[in-house]
Amino acid sequence: MKGIMKKTLIKKESLKDQVRTILLGKIISGELPPGKRLKIVPISKALDVSQAPVREAIQCLFTSGYLEHIPNVGFRVREFSDQEVRETYQVRHALEVASLQSLTEDPKALAAELDTHFTHMEQAVREENHAAYIHHNNLFHRSMIAASGNGKMLEVWEALQLPHYMRHTLSTLGLTLKTALPLHPPIIQALKEGLIGQAVKALKHHDDSMQ
Repeated sequence: MKGIMKKTLIKKESLKDQVRTILLGKIISGELPPGKRLKIVPISKALDVSQAPVREAIQCLFTSGYLEHIPNVGFRVREFSDQEVRETYQVRHALEVASLQSLTEDPKALAAELDTHFTHMEQAVREENHAAYIHHNNLFHRSMIAASGNGKMLEVWEALQLPHYMRHTLSTLGLTLKTALPLHPPIIQALKEGLIGQAVKALKHHDDSMQ
């Protein structure tokens, strides 16, 4: 075995990435609401890190579209327009339909995976935990894209920043977690029965209700 395995350096997640993950989680959960200004010094003190990784993390979130920069003010959490949210969901629907129609795995296997995410969503509803619901709802829909085996499709889907839009949608449409939850089982059931066309119809009903 000697000489076969080369020494590999496993890098730990950088401070910048850790700070970015924390801030993104707070944005998605609503703890940092749209319009909230992100101040480097208070954040660095709260997280007990230097200002450099906080500054870099904020820049990453700005580049990703989660923040906006206001001259002479700084960075703040971006607020999305209703039109932008609607257009984003239209793109998501097209991607997810294309994914279901080009599955590379057994529909029943995908249904089992979606069922697992749905169980976590049910728990989040019982606990009235919006952040957990949005997280597992995102995983639910991501699984459909991943099941296509199309890496580029998944890359485009992830660039849509769907968790952030989800909170906006629930608020704008006046939806509650309890009213959003029942939109998912018909998709799972259709896949369990191997009925792709029916799953697409259930997905369309889901997406129409979220716009």
